[in-house]
Formats: sequence, C-alpha cells, structure tokens
Amino acid sequence: MNIQVTPVNFNASQDLISHMSNHFEKLSRYNDQITSMDVYLESIQDEKADKLVKLKILTPGHELYIQSNSSDFVSAAQDVYERMKRQLVDQKEIDKDYRQKRPDKA
Repeated sequence: MNIQVTPVNFNASQDLISHMSNHFEKLSRYNDQITSMDVYLESIQDEKADKLVKLKILTPGHELYIQSNSSDFVSAAQDVYERMKRQLVDQKEIDKDYRQKRPDKA
C-alpha cells in the first residue's frame, strides 16, 4: 500500500506528515484490498474552520473519497478517519456479498 501525504498552500513539518501517514495507515485493518492512499492537507485562510483534510483511497474497482475541515488538522483527520473506516467496511461487505455464489446457480 502506498501512502502519499501532500500539503497544499503551506509548508508542513515532517512531524505532521509522518503523523498523518501513520494515522491513516491504520485504515488497512478494515480493508486489505487498499492499493493506495492520497492525503491532501490544505490551509484555507478565509474561513473559520481553516484546516481541510482530503483522503482518496483506491481499491480494486473503487475510488473512495472523504474530506473534512476543522480548526486543526488532527481533529479534521480524525473525522476523515472515522468516516472512511465506515465506508471501507461497508464496501468490503458489498464486495463480499457480490462475490458469493447464488444458491440457484450452484
């Protein structure tokens, strides 16, 4: 699995980038078919909730996307993590149900 963390419109510290990478790496527990993850960190100057975290995950046949904004990157990342976790589990269940043989076709 390839994890790419990209800061947009600001210079991120190496600690922030490694924290985000380690944080989102844990999502592989919920779906072992993840091929790549792209995390985008944006700093928006004109809004009250000025930190935006976007996450795009690729699995075979699917592209999942979530974004969240907050006053800091850690809370926005936690929100993205929880929402993506639900989406990954749901997608894995759908794929599992789809692959099961139908009783009338056995």
